[in-house]
Amino acid sequence: MSQYVHGYSKRETTRLQDQANTLVELIHGEAIFPTGSRILEPGCGTGSQTLTLAINNPESSITSMDISDESIGKAKALAELKRVLVKGGSITVVEGDHGSFYCHPESEATKKVVECLIKSQALAGGNALIGRELYPLLKKAGFKASVVMPKMVYVDASKPDLVEGFSKNTFTAMIEGVREKALELKLIDEATWEEGIRGLYRATEKDGTFCYTFFRGTATK
Repeated sequence: MSQYVHGYSKRETTRLQDQANTLVELIHGEAIFPTGSRILEPGCGTGSQTLTLAINNPESSITSMDISDESIGKAKALAELKRVLVKGGSITVVEGDHGSFYCHPESEATKKVVECLIKSQALAGGNALIGRELYPLLKKAGFKASVVMPKMVYVDASKPDLVEGFSKNTFTAMIEGVREKALELKLIDEATWEEGIRGLYRATEKDGTFCYTFFRGTATK
């Protein structure tokens, strides 16, 4: 199992909490299960999403797991989740896709810093483009009635909460978090990196926009 490319620092914990708070409705607005459900949340990280699941499902039992030694247990893959799922039970998977990101104004440097994150995750054994693969992955694992829907986050100056919570504190902070790794691996030079980061912040100004897509898949055993 690969290590989490962003690490487990206090700053990363804060970033994940900002992401969870900003995207509650988008990611978990439909994650409401029947009374008495037993919910397994693998890859829970710091538990930022768990709180929302608990609020939405007060009469359900939730078990949260993660690969980090500072979290609980060990994360599982889709095939293993299918094994432990009760017959007729459902699975909900939410994944982002870093390749779906674009902003305005955009430059080659901003594209390159985002590409650094994608490459860093790939070198660590991860897949930053996995959102677009949810449907075939669910089908390959043997799930039935698989449905995958895109959940787009679009941000402009008319949405100041998203400018702060997503554009700056979630996405740009996530990119900034791989700076040392990207430079160490020589994926980019320092001048281009700094230009790219400036470009991301430039896109948070009054005439700028951000766009990113999550994918939400549901299926049954």
